[in-house]
Amino acid sequence: MEAATEMIPKVKRKAKQKWMTEEILNLMEERRCAKGNKEKYEQIHKKVQEKCNMSKENWINEKCKEIQQQRKHGPETMYRNIEEITGKRTFLSTGCIKAMNGDIITDKEKILERWAEYIRELFKDDRKDHNIMKNNFAGPPIMKEEVETAIKKMKHGKATGPDNISVELIEALEDFGIGKVTHLLNEIYDTGQIPTDLSKSIFIALPKKPGATKCEFHRTTSLMSHIPKILLKIIMLRIRNKIKPEIAEEPCGFVEDKGTSNAIYILRTLIECALEVQKDVYLCFIDYTKAFDRVRHDEIITELKQLNIDGKDLRIIKTMYWEQTAAMRIENKTSTFQDIKRGVRQGCVLSPDLFSLYNEIIMRNLENHPGIKVGGQNINNLRYADDTVLIAENKEDLQKLLNIIEKESRKKGLELNSKKTEVMVISRKQESPKCDILINKVKLKQTEKFKYLGTIISNDGKTNREISARTAQAKINFQKMKTILTNKHISIETGKEPSSAT
Repeated sequence: MEAATEMIPKVKRKAKQKWMTEEILNLMEERRCAKGNKEKYEQIHKKVQEKCNMSKENWINEKCKEIQQQRKHGPETMYRNIEEITGKRTFLSTGCIKAMNGDIITDKEKILERWAEYIRELFKDDRKDHNIMKNNFAGPPIMKEEVETAIKKMKHGKATGPDNISVELIEALEDFGIGKVTHLLNEIYDTGQIPTDLSKSIFIALPKKPGATKCEFHRTTSLMSHIPKILLKIIMLRIRNKIKPEIAEEPCGFVEDKGTSNAIYILRTLIECALEVQKDVYLCFIDYTKAFDRVRHDEIITELKQLNIDGKDLRIIKTMYWEQTAAMRIENKTSTFQDIKRGVRQGCVLSPDLFSLYNEIIMRNLENHPGIKVGGQNINNLRYADDTVLIAENKEDLQKLLNIIEKESRKKGLELNSKKTEVMVISRKQESPKCDILINKVKLKQTEKFKYLGTIISNDGKTNREISARTAQAKINFQKMKTILTNKHISIETGKEPSSAT
């Protein structure tokens, strides 16, 4: 044992809690050694508990003081501290991934190769190379004021792209530096040529659930360089006025002054109005398979050309999409860069408007088809980003609406997920009517309740289930926030902010 003690290095103790001190760790070791002496063990155990309670309380008090100070000066840091105290759950990567054949890969280099393969397969497409704007290169030069406005609207504390240039660094350039950035952006704008490094993105994989080993069970977030973001933000402001009139009233996502609450309110109001006159409401909650990643680039360009936007703006968008590449980063290693041949760009300011336009082209085919009339207006669909609800008075009309959407979506490269797309009949009848709806001969699930944009829609049209769920969630949130809400160093105003956000 002496030889083992001398030769085998001691494992360094690590504190499991951030409030743990070296003194507590030493006492815990002392307690472990005293297991044979009950009286001594209990004495040390009591001391450990006292020290733990005191240390934890002091740590929480200090954190709460920081939160109170950060309320006005650093909201992002404030919320990070709140998550630290409340113990927000995060799903860590398992350190392994499944190959296409199902084998488990643990070697880091091979994991990167698998991710590169996944990216290549996910974003591959037979993309047509449009020869656009041969004789039309119109577009006003980029003004310094536009650059300054775009930079001011960029959020602080955002991760950097492949060039490692932060928003804060760009802001620190001041007048002379902003002039140089304006000159660079005008050079890109006038030539239509984007430096290769500025077209690159880095993907970070975040598991959707614990123990995720398949690539598709991860959510990817994209890190882009901030310099091209400035240019794209300027272009967005220039073309938005031409895209906006093309979008119908139904969408509530990516629309100014609209949100999930608007979509939920409209759907609930529509249901109430129908039930008041003894009408059943037939709903189909559509789920697309990776909708944002399957948008076809040539279709986007075709639609934008029809809007008559300036040639230089269109050329930059086309170049950015056709020349973009992306790689997966795991820890400090990066996979090989792959061509991204379809999908709206993650993290790009143009993506919400472009996806809204793309989706609108599909949904226009529902015009003049029956839905449910409210106040003399026919409503057959509601949209929030890629969350779509089809609405009808009977099964036959709902099937027709779904057939149109499935057909037009397929033309645009989008695929309806028959496993997650569900139907519901809202009725006051004791037994809800049967509703057999098909997608490509596959029968969809008829459900009694569905969580739509965070709220529970029930087939009886009532809100009992939603109220119960909200009450239960409020109790969970209070317990989670109890440490902060009851702390003497936190004001009522500060306590309200994180409570309403959870």
